[in-house]
Amino acid sequence: MGNTVQGFLRRQGQDVVNDAGPVILQGWGIGNWLLPEGYMWESQGAHNFDRPRRIEARVAELLGPEKAAAFWPRFRQVFFTQADVQYIKDQGYNSIRLPFDAALFLEEGPGCHFKEAGFQYLEDVVRWCRAADLYVIFDMHAAPGGQTGANIDNAVAEIPRLFVDQDQFDKGVALWAEIARRFKDDPVVGGYDLLNEPIRPATGTLVDYDRLLPRLAAFYETTITAVRQVDQAHLFSLEGHHWASDPRVFTHVFDENMVIHFHRYGGYPEKAQFTPWLELRDRLNVPLWLGETGENKPQWYSALTQFCTDANIGYCFWPYKKMGKRNGSVTVKTPAGWDAIIAYVKGGVHPGYAEAAATFEQLLLNMALVNCERNPDVDAAVLRTAGMTLRATDFRDADCQGANAPKNFDGYRTTTPMTVAAIAEPQPSNFGFDSHWDRFVLTLTPGESVTYLTPAHKAPWQLTIALHEAKDAVLTAQLNGETVTFAVSGTTATATMPANSADEVLTIAVNAGEASLLTVTF
Repeated sequence: MGNTVQGFLRRQGQDVVNDAGPVILQGWGIGNWLLPEGYMWESQGAHNFDRPRRIEARVAELLGPEKAAAFWPRFRQVFFTQADVQYIKDQGYNSIRLPFDAALFLEEGPGCHFKEAGFQYLEDVVRWCRAADLYVIFDMHAAPGGQTGANIDNAVAEIPRLFVDQDQFDKGVALWAEIARRFKDDPVVGGYDLLNEPIRPATGTLVDYDRLLPRLAAFYETTITAVRQVDQAHLFSLEGHHWASDPRVFTHVFDENMVIHFHRYGGYPEKAQFTPWLELRDRLNVPLWLGETGENKPQWYSALTQFCTDANIGYCFWPYKKMGKRNGSVTVKTPAGWDAIIAYVKGGVHPGYAEAAATFEQLLLNMALVNCERNPDVDAAVLRTAGMTLRATDFRDADCQGANAPKNFDGYRTTTPMTVAAIAEPQPSNFGFDSHWDRFVLTLTPGESVTYLTPAHKAPWQLTIALHEAKDAVLTAQLNGETVTFAVSGTTATATMPANSADEVLTIAVNAGEASLLTVTF
């Protein structure tokens, strides 16, 4: 079936494997297609445009019911297509995570009545992924009644009713059993992500639902039992609560063929963020999957995926495509007139049906991949291909040699023996997950060294360090047993390195003087 999809994904100890051996999942989450989220429409935080049912209601108000009803099938025809799947494959990824809303599969109201439209979307994506040679992991992002108690689960209110109302619980189990019945023999389906981010944390205005944690465990157990009656092959992906950041539900292995799935946004891109999950992996002897991360800067992505590669953790970035922002793989151009749409959503004047219709027509055109802006720097950063840049402070934990200098008060890289210090105070955040990790420098003195994983280079290549300052510094780089001395000119140091395969260890050292390093470009 090609180079990627070689049999079912499955657990083997702490590894995910297929018939060809270990697999580190590398992919994108296809947010906004089968479950629209307001922020991906540049909604500016509008509460009444934050989840599918509210977005659909506002679109109906803006377009009128007839044109609104026609809009959604067209939206799903253009936002994500076979061309998008092939584009993801062409960048070098091996998988996608497909979030969906259970409302596309189930009638609301009493009883469990399926709608074929939802299953057709899954069948389409599986067909596209088979043609492109990619795995697809199905992700119930919005369960019946809602599993989170927030906008992302399309709940009527901020209550995770999947765990409160037995009817909703039963529908969630039944939907997964039906999906498994239909796809049980298809290895292109990489696995079943049973629930996205169940049971949000409490806030000053939102009720604490941690008491429902036993119901989350019961949902996993009941659903796995139901699925295994028809499907013994597929891998389960199970998430903890509190935005998939709390591992307390994992008191045991729920199924012998499972991965523990967690999310990480913001924070420093270092091992300390992963420690509870690494400890859990060792205790239960199951693989880890970083099933959502992103919404940050490219250099942050590179630091995170370098660590994941070192630590044998698959990853999936979020989201592949959204409007206006350039931190995903592709960007939908914001249509003219969109400010008037959002002004109405936030309580302003209706722009008029004709103007609104014209704006939504342009939006549909802009959403097609052929009209999107491509962001190759983002994909290069995620996959760490030649030309990518790391902050010098994002060295590997392994093999660093330092003088165990006093630690910075910001808590960054303090578990290593290296000198990492801030050269600027934190500035106002440019985005929600900004950790200001890029205001630090790494200082090396004689005898100190750090290592990085290099991307592949088919020919000799130039390694470049941007320096904050250098004091009579002699820097060297070692790769494949060959040591090269940098040429230092002002605040730039360069070295010509030999060709290498991907993820080989490169060592940078200072033999004399002192150097403070900002970035390393491979």
